[in-house]
Amino acid sequence: MNIFFSQTEQLFDGFLRFGFIPEAAYSQEDKTILVKYYLTVREGLDFSLPENAYAYNKALRDKLYPKAEQLLAGR
Repeated sequence: MNIFFSQTEQLFDGFLRFGFIPEAAYSQEDKTILVKYYLTVREGLDFSLPENAYAYNKALRDKLYPKAEQLLAGR
């Protein structure tokens, strides 16, 4: 199911490093689901994000984190 394994791992590691992903034990399927979710939602964000890198990451996290937790809980 995971076509681009290395890219998914790299993106997942990046999301984890910036705190966008809830802490949990992740299967490869979980990783793929979360990465697809973040990539889809991030492209369509309809609110203006601050230009400061820290504020930008915090705004993204506040917007995306709750849904990521729901995705994991609903599996």
